[in-house]
Amino acid sequence: MSSCLSLVEGVGLSNEYVAAVQAAGHGPAPEVEAAGQAIIHAGMRREQSPYWTECTWTEENATELIRRIYENADMGAGSFREKLRKQLDGAPKAVFVLAAELISIHLLPISTTLGATKRSRIEEVLQWADTDYTIPEVIERAFSAPGSFGSGTGYNTSQWEHVVWLAKFVQLVSSLSQSQRDEALTAPEAFARLTDAVEHRVQGIRFALEYLAWPSYFPPVVSRDHRRRIRAAFSAQIGGVSGDSELAISQDLAAIRLHQEQEFGRGQVEWYDSPFREQWDAEKQTSKLEEIEVAAERSHPTESQRTAGSDGLLFDVSDELADSLFVDREGLQEVIELLRTRKQIVLYGPPGTGKTFLARALARHQTGESSQDLVTTVQFHPSYAYEDFFEGYRPTSDGKGNVGFRLDPGPLRRIAAAAAKPENRDRPFFLIIDEMNRGNLAKVFGELYYLLEYRDEAIALQYSPTESFSLPPNLFLIGTMNTADRSIAMVDAAIRRRFAFVELHPQEGLIANMLSRYLTANGMSQLRAQLLDTLNKEIDPSGRDLMIGPSYFMKRDADSEDGLSRIWKYELLPLLEEHYYGRLERAQVHAQFGLEGIRRRATISAQARDSEGDDDSVES
Repeated sequence: MSSCLSLVEGVGLSNEYVAAVQAAGHGPAPEVEAAGQAIIHAGMRREQSPYWTECTWTEENATELIRRIYENADMGAGSFREKLRKQLDGAPKAVFVLAAELISIHLLPISTTLGATKRSRIEEVLQWADTDYTIPEVIERAFSAPGSFGSGTGYNTSQWEHVVWLAKFVQLVSSLSQSQRDEALTAPEAFARLTDAVEHRVQGIRFALEYLAWPSYFPPVVSRDHRRRIRAAFSAQIGGVSGDSELAISQDLAAIRLHQEQEFGRGQVEWYDSPFREQWDAEKQTSKLEEIEVAAERSHPTESQRTAGSDGLLFDVSDELADSLFVDREGLQEVIELLRTRKQIVLYGPPGTGKTFLARALARHQTGESSQDLVTTVQFHPSYAYEDFFEGYRPTSDGKGNVGFRLDPGPLRRIAAAAAKPENRDRPFFLIIDEMNRGNLAKVFGELYYLLEYRDEAIALQYSPTESFSLPPNLFLIGTMNTADRSIAMVDAAIRRRFAFVELHPQEGLIANMLSRYLTANGMSQLRAQLLDTLNKEIDPSGRDLMIGPSYFMKRDADSEDGLSRIWKYELLPLLEEHYYGRLERAQVHAQFGLEGIRRRATISAQARDSEGDDDSVES
């Protein structure tokens, strides 16, 4: 092996490395970016590996790694790491270390993988080399720092392809002169020309590498579709697009970011944050409640916020999350503890209490940006069956007029399969069952009732009797039940025993002050909170399960008087008419619960409270 320049000089880094990193700037995750740059710059400058005492970025090492992984591909059962261990058996030590470096580039930016998991997977490969190694402080810091982007299933399951693509990049770099490599480290466009020259069957790792090398130029966006949609939404700001190649898209995104910073005085542009995401992602043109859910997703905690005694899967509730949802942190933390211990919970309460909203917000907080892959939502209804929920036979055609049947997996079977994959075992998956009590639960769950109670056991399946099936420990179920639709008392004891039931009631408990906090946070009058409190106090005690929740008053329409009147007339009064059917005439319901009558009573109550406060101050 040829001698290397030393990356580490005393307690600092080489002058060339420091200068290059300063030129590259930083993005939203400086610790992660610095770790990635330590690996990339060492390789491209033919310096010793950050993990080892020799160079690893050589054409010989890269070619050998490709031969062992790609040309000796293992398409059988087993995890990526299990296959890689066999494929690298007998390889030179430098090839093991190179593999660890390339896996680091794949893993380090991911925000939804634990730092401890990243470290253990990298160290595992280094240990296979059977040689002394060191994890430098610049990379250690990245393990406890927040990541740069949430990885979808496609990114996670393409790890072997990512390693091969990176090895091909190393091959290319090794064939260049030092001046050509230096140019790529001093000009982002030159670096992009190098990545563009490597085969592009997989794109995500290319974008991740470009971002790590030049975080002030390339965005931490590894979805090809998202890159194009972002550019399309903002291209008018730079006079249109410059081309259709990935290099042109990168240049346009950099120009758009610069325009945002200079024209509008913005700091770091985060494409997945408001107000940017709503402009390029049609699905994120949100209501105020949905904006709160996005805030919950962005409050996805860092590794340092894990609870030492937890199951290692779920984050504790942060103050930021509780504030974004306008609830008490202690009450929300209790829900997380129930998920840790029971795995299955039901959120139940009257209409408008935010049951589905809270379920989605908790799931998105725990999973981060990659929620679309880790969170599945289904809605039960009277005709929903086991065959819809878990698996069942569906008619199929071979295209020649012949009809048959095939066994198709339902949402529970699909998400359980994803959660059970070896590469996903340290990531939480959530199945949200909306309107759970509208389905025939015994019919829908079938033999799965057993697994809901005994999560560590397996059973034979109705349509796959030769197969043993179990629910993975990293799969959590959150059901919602509307007590106005069917009383919670009608839910059978079997379901009660298998789920923990959490009440969301507008007058007490977790969401009692949600509306008031929401209004205060947005600098609005407390009138809506007073109206809600007065309205619910007017409902007779027997209608506890039918009181009105705060979400009706957290819609954009509720910001205006006309909008509030429409909500009252077309959403709230019809609910109350149904509740009092046979006891009050429609005109009586409107007289007792109409907006103007409730407003008058709310005003009188507020004046009475103010008067009592004045009397108290005089007496004191």
